[in-house]
Amino acid sequence: MVNASLNWASIVGIILALAGLFIFSNFSSKQYSWAPLIGAISLLCGGILFFQGWRLDPILQFSQFLLAGSNVFLIYILFNKGKGSNHDSLKRVKTPAQKIIK
Repeated sequence: MVNASLNWASIVGIILALAGLFIFSNFSSKQYSWAPLIGAISLLCGGILFFQGWRLDPILQFSQFLLAGSNVFLIYILFNKGKGSNHDSLKRVKTPAQKIIK
C-alpha cells in the first residue's frame, strides 16, 4: 500500500530527493569521489520520506528537515568551491600526527 500525501514531511522528502539527484548527476567527477554516494543516499532517503513521512513524529520530521538543509548547503559549498572561492571549512587541515610523519 502506498500512502503519499502533501504535508511537511513529503515536501522535505521531495526537496531531499531533488538535492540528491542534483548532487548525484552534477558532481560525479573524480574531484568529488564521495558525491555519488551522498547523492544516492539523499535520493533514497528523500523517496522514503516522501512515501512514509506521514508516519513520523515531529522530532523525526525535524531531523529530516536538517538533513535536507545540510544537502542544500553542500550544493552551495560545491558550487562556490568550483567558482574559485576559498572556504576555510573545505581546506585540508593536517593533524599533528600527519605533520610529524611528513
